[in-house]
Amino acid sequence: MHSARCGYLLLALAALFWGLNGPIARHFFSLGLTVPELAFLRCATGALCFGLHAVFRKEWHVAPRDLPKLLFFGMACLGLFTLSYQTSVYESGAALAVILLYTAPAWVALLSRVFLGHGLSRRTLAAIGIAMAGVALITLTGSTGSRLSWTGVVAGLVSALLYALHFPWNFRWRGIYSPITLYTYAMLGGALLLLPFAGFTAHPALVWLQLFSGLALITYLPYLCYGLGMRSVHPTPAVVIVNMEPVMGCIAAYVWWNEQFTLPGWLGAGLVIGAVFLMIYGKKDV
Repeated sequence: MHSARCGYLLLALAALFWGLNGPIARHFFSLGLTVPELAFLRCATGALCFGLHAVFRKEWHVAPRDLPKLLFFGMACLGLFTLSYQTSVYESGAALAVILLYTAPAWVALLSRVFLGHGLSRRTLAAIGIAMAGVALITLTGSTGSRLSWTGVVAGLVSALLYALHFPWNFRWRGIYSPITLYTYAMLGGALLLLPFAGFTAHPALVWLQLFSGLALITYLPYLCYGLGMRSVHPTPAVVIVNMEPVMGCIAAYVWWNEQFTLPGWLGAGLVIGAVFLMIYGKKDV
């Protein structure tokens, strides 16, 4: 039980760092970066940080037969995910993008059931339902300080589907390789996929410093916390825990970019938090 609580705490920290993703991405767009360029730099920064960590810990070895699988996952579920999510932020703003991302719990529950054979308890179903209701309230009421684009909405839903694949994948590999090893090669795969589309532009040294520090904050740290947390947490409750991310993201978007929701929207945020506490502190599943 103690290890599970530690896992929940690490997942909550991952959600906190991930919640800064949209507002920080919007900041970099304001500095002139394009969507493909920022998506590539995010994966490349993650690959560099995890690669250095893996070398330091001597955890960079993988079986030759597993390397293509890890790289392919990075291309599909990190490269394409990052590209679609950053597109959603660019088109429709940070707050709406992070909320659309959290249609993922339904996908995770379904994928865990289909591919991993995991049953769904009444408490898990209730938590997912409450979280999804909160997401729906926030999405339907929209936000101020940003425009609504159908391109952004579709990109946000695509990012949710790709994000959902992340949880059963991590559960599948967590007993074989450490999170540091997994994300070294997954981030590398994402960077390799996006490299041909990056179209680099010149930036002052200060912008490059901001890029590295900001992207490390929203890529390396949250994925590290997430990977460690997933060692002791089932993928379905895990996705409910990290539903704190849209709440954090909405608060950051409001403070930074004045993107704010109506009263029903904030009620939805409260439902998301309530679902998290139901999953962590509820009674034993029956």
